[in-house]
This record gives sequence, C-alpha cells and structure tokens, in this order.
Amino acid sequence: MNVPAPLPRPVDPEVARAETEATRVRAEAGKAIVATIFRAIVPLGIFGIALGTTAVVIERADAGKRERARKLLAAQVAAAPAEVPAETKVH
Repeated sequence: MNVPAPLPRPVDPEVARAETEATRVRAEAGKAIVATIFRAIVPLGIFGIALGTTAVVIERADAGKRERARKLLAAQVAAAPAEVPAETKVH
C-alpha cells in the first residue's frame, strides 16, 4: 500500500520574500568577507614574489656585488614602514 504524499502547503509571499532577502544578505556578506581576505593576501603575495625575485638576482650576482646588494636590501627592509597601506585595511 502506497502512502499518499502530503499536500503542498501554501507559501505565504511575505515569508518567501523574507527568506529570499535573508539569503541575499548572507551572499553579500560572504562576498564582502572574501574580498577583504583577498585585499589582505594579494599585497603579501606580490611582496613575496618581489622578494623572491630579488633573492634570485642577488644569488646569481658575483660575490662583491652580492654583498653590497644584501646590505642595501637589509637597509631598505629596516627603513620600510611597518604600517599597512590604507587600501588594505579592514574598515
């Protein structure tokens, strides 16, 4: 014997709109979180690539130039501002 399926409940348009709005808000919040994370990670990746490329160039240089380049790079890193640029800050 087959059990009959229950009849579909009538959907209240107000409830449907509220659920749709809640889903839209959650999607917007998710997009904002991902965008914020990428704003913080991308500059770090670019800095890492630049630093790695600089290290390769320094290691391939002859010994005299290599030592001067290391000292110059160390001075630049020490003089770099410790503050994160304003466009990467989370507001």
